[in-house]
Amino acid sequence: IPDDEKMRLIRESGLLQKINYSEKGSGKRRKRAGNNHNDDDGGAYEDDYLFMATVYTIPFCTIYIVMDALIHRQYNEEAPPIEIIMRALKALPLFFTMIYVSNRYRKHAVVQWLLPGVSAASGCYLLHLLNTSPAYGIMRQCPGLATIWIYSVFLMDLLPALGTLAGVGLF
Repeated sequence: IPDDEKMRLIRESGLLQKINYSEKGSGKRRKRAGNNHNDDDGGAYEDDYLFMATVYTIPFCTIYIVMDALIHRQYNEEAPPIEIIMRALKALPLFFTMIYVSNRYRKHAVVQWLLPGVSAASGCYLLHLLNTSPAYGIMRQCPGLATIWIYSVFLMDLLPALGTLAGVGLF
């Protein structure tokens, strides 16, 4: 259902008059009910971006941990779980910031142009590292690169994502 149709149905049902929308709740939430005013960021609240960043950081830190453990296992290196978790905790603020900023400004043209570039660059550099670097270099750099590559593909629309994956495949 288009947004205009949803707002028409909500107005006709009288829900907006029954619910007291005020700015008393969260200081960051803006009143947007009852009018068709959308913010330049699509109308989402600041709290929504923080929540999305928190929710998305958890699985991407898990991906980082799994990649780190798999790469160490691939080279038959002993990696104590506490070391892997400590490395993930060091990367956590970076992941949170990257996810927050990229979701907050996702609809901006600059981000739409940067995402395919980041995806292609991280994917190609990951393959380059896997083919040319010694085992220690791979173990140190690949978990982060793989996580950034997966996240950038996750965030893109389908056609740019397929294009960058094809470009990395041709590399």
